[in-house]
Amino acid sequence: MEPPEPFHLFRTELTEVVRTYVEDDMYLVVEIWRPGAPVRTLRRT
Repeated sequence: MEPPEPFHLFRTELTEVVRTYVEDDMYLVVEIWRPGAPVRTLRRT
C-alpha cells in the first residue's frame, strides 16, 4: 500500500492547549495545559 499523493509532513511546537466542554449542563469547563506545567481546570457557571 502506498501513501496518497501528494501529501505534506509538518512539525509544530505547542505552547498551550485549551480544551473546553460543558459539564452536567451547568458548568463551562476550561482545561489549560502548557509545557512543563500541570493542567489547570477552571469551571464557570
